[in-house]
Amino acid sequence: MEKYQILTVTQINSYVGSLIKGDSNLQNVYIQGEISNFKIQRPSNHMYFALKDKDSVISAVMFSYAGEYLRFVPRDGMSVIARGNITLYQKTGKYQIQVLEMMEKGEGSLSEEFEKLKKRLDSLGYFSPDHKKEIPSFPEKIGIITSPTGAAVRDIFNVLKRRYPSINVMFVPSQVQGESAEHELADAVGRLSESDCDVIIIARGGGSIEDLWAFNSELLAKAIYECKVPVISGVGHETDFTICDFVSDLRAPTPSAAAEIAVPDKNDLLKMLDGSIKRLNRLFESKIQGRSQTLDNYMKVITAYSPAERIRSMREKLVSDENLLSAYSPLVSIRKYDDDLKNKKSVIDGIIRSKIDLYAGNLDSYINTLESVNPVSVLKRGYSYTSKDGKNVSSVSDVSPGDRIDILLKDGSVSATVDHCDDRIG
Repeated sequence: MEKYQILTVTQINSYVGSLIKGDSNLQNVYIQGEISNFKIQRPSNHMYFALKDKDSVISAVMFSYAGEYLRFVPRDGMSVIARGNITLYQKTGKYQIQVLEMMEKGEGSLSEEFEKLKKRLDSLGYFSPDHKKEIPSFPEKIGIITSPTGAAVRDIFNVLKRRYPSINVMFVPSQVQGESAEHELADAVGRLSESDCDVIIIARGGGSIEDLWAFNSELLAKAIYECKVPVISGVGHETDFTICDFVSDLRAPTPSAAAEIAVPDKNDLLKMLDGSIKRLNRLFESKIQGRSQTLDNYMKVITAYSPAERIRSMREKLVSDENLLSAYSPLVSIRKYDDDLKNKKSVIDGIIRSKIDLYAGNLDSYINTLESVNPVSVLKRGYSYTSKDGKNVSSVSDVSPGDRIDILLKDGSVSATVDHCDDRIG
């Protein structure tokens, strides 16, 4: 049986690394390419990225001691000329260029293409603020376009569940990267444009300019521009910008932020509702106190002019007159005028009865008037008091669909959302 020399993976990688290191053609080489997937490792400040051209990609590393001499800030899409040595990273068996010096060559082809498309679409009015649609404050249904397997969809649903659990969601899965992505994204936007959604979120996580390229599609931009439903773009990270961001009605820095913008927070709504109820209660207490004061004033007036008070006063005067006659008239005069006194008393009694009837009728009228203006009596007859944001709603023009209103009834209050407004009566 033949004997074979068995090598470890480490020995193979070490040997290949020594071959690369010993090849002068692979040392101190100059490479022109476009930066992609640029990252800075903290706290070492080592830079890791890739250099690519139309057909190939090579990994690159630039250690912090060499990066200190850079005269520009590297970024994805930038075309550069890098000088360095080809090495093999023994741990992974992957070869790379260890960059010792790097010079800026200009914007890469993808960035140039992005800027050209952005400029052209801007000239066509795709980014005009006048075309932007307002995001509804209280949506009932949200359309979501993203990958069904990415982190973005989980983040969005988590935020929606936490902030506004009653929201209805229409999820349209789509590729967010690759050749078919732009067509799937555009088709999804078109589908939701014809749906009953109130707002659309189109999203994906961060990545390189190549990863996000589907969102720089003119086809997608046209679909968003023509969409009948407001669109929120939540693509990439806060530092990433795509054509989708510019043409959408609102741009969010991340998918999670897009979900937060799309719906209100239930806790904020509960606080707002509680405040509205307290303001309404204070308003009604103030109204009732005012009407009670008015009622007290009317009662004082009624008391001052009541028939009983007038009768008491007239009786006192009658007694006074009788006493005066008794004091200054002899007994003969009293007998003489006895009949006249009885007649006068009969007349006075008639006048008193007439006054009593008159004041009693006026009193009933006053009581009926007070009862008719009593706000509690109005509510008891089946009427209600409607307000929005603490202000009285007296006309259809005071509210709009989607507004929250508060209704006070005879035995409590309710809150409601305006479904539609109709200025017809009956």
